[in-house]
Amino acid sequence: MKSLATPVKRVKRPKLAGGRTRRLMKSKGDEDGEEERLLAACSDKFRAVIQFAIVTAMRKAEIALVLEVPLKD
Repeated sequence: MKSLATPVKRVKRPKLAGGRTRRLMKSKGDEDGEEERLLAACSDKFRAVIQFAIVTAMRKAEIALVLEVPLKD
C-alpha cells in the first residue's frame, strides 16, 4: 500500500559542520599545562571569564551575549 509508505525515507539528513577539535594540553610532569599557564598570565579581572570559557567551551561572541557585553573589534 503506497499510502502507508513512510515519508522518512525521503528526508535527507543535514551534514554536520566540521567543528574545532583543539583542546588545551594537559601538564606533563613538572611543567604546567596550557590551561595553568593561561590562567597564570591573565589578570584577575579576566580569570573568571577565561575559566568560564574553558568549562563551557563557548567562544568570545557567545560569552559576550550571555554576559551582555558589547564586543569591540
